[in-house]
Amino acid sequence: MKIKFIANSGQPMQIADNWLEQVDTRTIRVPLTDGTTTQINDIKDMNTISVPLLCDHTMSVKEQAGTITNIILDDSNIIATAELNDTPAGQLIKKLASEGNLKNNFSITVEVNDMNDISELNDNGIIMHNGLLTEISVVWCGADLHATLLEVEE
Repeated sequence: MKIKFIANSGQPMQIADNWLEQVDTRTIRVPLTDGTTTQINDIKDMNTISVPLLCDHTMSVKEQAGTITNIILDDSNIIATAELNDTPAGQLIKKLASEGNLKNNFSITVEVNDMNDISELNDNGIIMHNGLLTEISVVWCGADLHATLLEVEE
């Protein structure tokens, strides 16, 4: 089974009381299986993406529900397609998706290693530029209200 979803909208997200975070989706870098990274708009058909789909941001092979097989940028929306696997985590996501129980349940982890790649968002938040997408997760409630399931392909 494959699922297609908005992983991040590029809009400010309410992370805590009076604190916002935003990802500059135009500059995000995606790891490839050849050990390089590229921006989303530069991904070619021959590139193989190296981004797992996890449950609840748990960095464990036991929580890997699948693999991201395609990723595009549509306006500021990161739209991802994931191939789900047959592990317990993958089976759970398949069940939730097929029963219509995934809505605003997607979240990304972006690493920014250079403080010059973080800018201020008003007085109460940050914008992350040139970040590395390390994983995408299915979570109980995503911070990005626009990150939602778009399609289920059986």
